[in-house]
Amino acid sequence: MKYAIYKLSFSTGVHIGDGRLSKSRATFQADVLFSALCQEAIKVMGETGLQQLVNYAKSGQLYFSDSMPYINDALYLPKPMLRIEREDDDSSIKKQVKKLTYISAEHYSEFLKGCLDVEEELFRMEQFGETEVRTRLNSRDDTGPYQVGVFHFGDKKSHNTGLYIIVAYAETEILDFIEELLYHVGYEGIGGKVSSGLGKFEPVYEEVPDNLLQRLVHYEVYPCKITLSVSLPRDEELSKALEGASYGIILRSGFISSSDYAEHFQKKQDLYCLQAGSYIKNVYEGDIYDVSTGGRHAVYRYAKPMFMGVDA
Repeated sequence: MKYAIYKLSFSTGVHIGDGRLSKSRATFQADVLFSALCQEAIKVMGETGLQQLVNYAKSGQLYFSDSMPYINDALYLPKPMLRIEREDDDSSIKKQVKKLTYISAEHYSEFLKGCLDVEEELFRMEQFGETEVRTRLNSRDDTGPYQVGVFHFGDKKSHNTGLYIIVAYAETEILDFIEELLYHVGYEGIGGKVSSGLGKFEPVYEEVPDNLLQRLVHYEVYPCKITLSVSLPRDEELSKALEGASYGIILRSGFISSSDYAEHFQKKQDLYCLQAGSYIKNVYEGDIYDVSTGGRHAVYRYAKPMFMGVDA
């Protein structure tokens, strides 16, 4: 497999659901990106484009990471879900470590060795951006105002911040196909409240730095792996995949956005997945799951892992 990075340079704030409308996370999972790509494939290329995208992913020719932060030239990776022994492992340090959600690729090995300067890493992440709560009026009825959480990335003049994704692909034509769809997604916006102008970005291609590339291309030679995307092993893979693993579980749900699916909005089937940052010894394939509930067409949930090798 070949690997590429796309930095998503946001021109607007973004609303990524976090349980309440008044809150917003800064990052989105690979299944959110895949759903957006599916919608754009239908609009731009029709059913043929959608099936091409799904087939690339299901056949193992295409993988996506979750979105992750970047600050200037620094790329950040999910904090691994394992306990790290530290010489200064007092209560205050433990609290600081819990606050970390991402760690810069440059200092990732230091974290695994238990010698990361946690306070400094938290300070660097403060440059990433902040959440604003906007008050909106409902023009459809008289239920009154409501609040929307919007995450804004850092000041472009002093800190060039945003999100990036890693794309693994078998052939250059697959990457060209994805790049075209990414531009369409960026124009339409990603996340919630895109009709209000949120979530717009420009995708910018970059090569993967050598130190990270080696851990992606040769992940199988490392004793353990960290997942970089939301994923779910198939039933026959599950037992082996979880042997010796340390992982988090995340519920993936939501409503079906297609107007062709049914007469009324319907929810997708719930799917419990492994979070990015899960610590895995035995690799697995995962799948593209159909989470439809009896409507007129399939509804796809991306749940395939991207692995990064680690020495811990």
